[in-house]
Amino acid sequence: MAIICFINLKERAMKKIIVLLGAFLTMTVFNSCSKQDNSVIQTEQSKKIEQTEKTEKSNIPEGWADGQVKEYQGKDKKEQNVLRQTKSYYSAILTGDIENASHYVFEDCISYDQKHYFQELSNDEVLYNFLKEASTEAIKLQEIFKKRGLYAEIINVSIGPKVDSNEYLLYVINAVAQVSLNKSDGTEAYIHSADTDASLAISFDNGKTWKFMAINEDTPNILRMRFSEDIINKIMGY
Repeated sequence: MAIICFINLKERAMKKIIVLLGAFLTMTVFNSCSKQDNSVIQTEQSKKIEQTEKTEKSNIPEGWADGQVKEYQGKDKKEQNVLRQTKSYYSAILTGDIENASHYVFEDCISYDQKHYFQELSNDEVLYNFLKEASTEAIKLQEIFKKRGLYAEIINVSIGPKVDSNEYLLYVINAVAQVSLNKSDGTEAYIHSADTDASLAISFDNGKTWKFMAINEDTPNILRMRFSEDIINKIMGY
């Protein structure tokens, strides 16, 4: 059983990314053939490159878009700090640093999941099992991509909606999955998820430290453990 409130951006994005392997493997085959064919004349090379580009675009799966996305940098110190810590959380999961990753998980998620789905486990066991499973799968995928010459990453593209009060900050982080491939002509091909995935960042010290949770069907119930309906409605876009 999946740990529902912890199915976070990285896990969802990595599941999306695995769908791309077939398409990018096709691209790799075309690039390899183009690289080995040194005897053809320039016009034939141009035709091959043009055909390869058409093939690459036609192999983009549904739900994905061609091109590189621009990473959001943040407009103030609070936003810049939450973006840095979001990356640290992603990095910890990708490198198997369970201890570091655990510091970024919103504690109410642990309590909620333990109560509703994993009564036989302690809160610490619930947290460890999720992070271990998410990290293991992410690392496996990264290894597969590396062997194929692919690089997968999560790109934060915007922040909002936001709740900013004297007691707490709640920021919705919107991001996409992006995959790149080094082509035989020395350039890079990019593809990214067409739709954004959202996660929620929460701070109780005016943006110095942040905790994260997924935004899904359990999010309103988890937030009700601390926040009013008005806050929940704004975050969920009701």
